[in-house]
Amino acid sequence: MSKIVCISDIHNRYNGLVVPDGDILIIAGDWSHAGKEDECITFNDWLKDLLHKHKLYIPGNHEVEFSKRVFFRDLLSEIENINQRTVTIDGLKIYGNSYTLPGQYTGAYGMTEKEQTWMYTDAPQDVDILVTHGAPYGILDKSVYGKHNGSKALLAYVEKVKPKLHIFGHIHEAYGTDIYSKCKTIFVNASVVNEKYKLTNKPIVIPMDND
Repeated sequence: MSKIVCISDIHNRYNGLVVPDGDILIIAGDWSHAGKEDECITFNDWLKDLLHKHKLYIPGNHEVEFSKRVFFRDLLSEIENINQRTVTIDGLKIYGNSYTLPGQYTGAYGMTEKEQTWMYTDAPQDVDILVTHGAPYGILDKSVYGKHNGSKALLAYVEKVKPKLHIFGHIHEAYGTDIYSKCKTIFVNASVVNEKYKLTNKPIVIPMDND
C-alpha cells in the first residue's frame, strides 16, 4: 500500500501549506505564478524540507518562463519532471501530461481538443496513476460561472485507459474528489488555492494498492 500525496496550483503560497507524510508526492502543475527563475529556486528550496521518498511534478499553464528555458529544469533538483513521461514506482505506473485547452486561460502548454486527441493516441495505454494539469470534461472542472472547462479528449483517454487514480488541478474552485462509475477511476482536483488565489484547501492523500 502506497500513500499518494496530491497537490496542485500552489501559486507560490507556501506559507501555511501543510503537506502530509506519504510515499509519493505528486504536484500537478502551477507551483508558481509565471515559472520565473527565482520562483523555481523557491519551489526547489521548499521541496528540500519534504521527506517523501519520491517527488514528482508536471508544469502547468502558469509555468510560462519555465516552458521557454530548458535549463530551468535543472533548478528543480529535488523533484522529477514527468511531463509526457512514464515512471514506475513501487509497482505503480505513473504518467504525466501538462497540456490544457488554450483560450480558457493564457499561459504555457496549450493544446486544442484535436491536438490532444492525436497526442493521447500515442500516450501509454497501461497507466495506474495519471497526472495532468487540466481536468477531464465534466469531472471536477466546473468554474464559478457554472461552465465545464475540462477536455473531452482527456476524458476519452481516461475512459479507455481506466487509471486507478487521476490527479489534476487548474480549475481552482472545483477542488475535491470524485469516482466515475464508467471507469472506476478516483479523480482528484488537488488545487490548494481557490479562485481568488487564496490558500484554502488541503493536500489530498489517496492510499493505493501496489498490485
